[in-house]
Amino acid sequence: MSSTKPDALVYLVDDEFAVRDSLTLMIESTGQTVRSFESAGAFLNNYDSKHPGCLLLDVRMPSMSGLELQSELLAKEISIPIIFISGHARIPDSAKAI
Repeated sequence: MSSTKPDALVYLVDDEFAVRDSLTLMIESTGQTVRSFESAGAFLNNYDSKHPGCLLLDVRMPSMSGLELQSELLAKEISIPIIFISGHARIPDSAKAI
């Protein structure tokens, strides 16, 4: 009996369409599968823990920031590696992310 594991995904959360689109194309060109979301809420509503992967996450977004999403994931005991990205990084945000 063979069991097949689902392919690992790169989850991408960024509120800017151009960033999502270009990063998706770049990552997919390496053979990875990407699921992109325009907001933290959209990611939370669609995240499937059966699909392992990592999260490429924008720090600054309206409604729920990347750091707030990180806190929400910890509260829900969802363990997923996170790579933070930002066009407006600040040292305090970097310290919080760690």
